Amino acid sequence: MPNTQTMTHRERAAVEAHYRAMSIGELAYDAWLAALRAYGDDSPLARVRVNQVIAASH
Repeated sequence: MPNTQTMTHRERAAVEAHYRAMSIGELAYDAWLAALRAYGDDSPLARVRVNQVIAASH
């Protein structure tokens, strides 16, 4: 994380939100990989099917 001491409050809030979103994105990707491993197939067609199943579950 960059040095936020010289940033304005708004700049610091933006940087912190960016890093939180990156962390959430990394967790979401890890969860997707876990779903793919559980499905037991890493083919492109399996990736599409896993995405469909995840989307339908929401």
